Amino acid sequence: MISTDHPIFLPIGRFLDNLDLGHWKKVRTQVEEKFGSDKADELFPDMAYRLPHHTLFPHDCFHLENLGGEIGNPALHNKRITLGAFPWNFKCGEAAFCRAVPFV
Repeated sequence: MISTDHPIFLPIGRFLDNLDLGHWKKVRTQVEEKFGSDKADELFPDMAYRLPHHTLFPHDCFHLENLGGEIGNPALHNKRITLGAFPWNFKCGEAAFCRAVPFV
């Protein structure tokens, strides 16, 4: 899946803004234009910042973002699999790229 976070709340959006690309500001502006600034605050409250991370991870649920490659292989369609995720191990990391392996 792609990121489960809304672009307004992605840290990369704030990083890109420092490069003067203003990605999160563009997304925020689009939301405000479509729904109004009050509604934008209601739709994306501060408490929802990185919501999937804060609500799922404490319960030992994780997600894989931008998963692709052989996981879409038709030989795996309609099969029950165990998905192994083997992340790169580094100190103080909160996320990492990983090798995802389906076991049929």
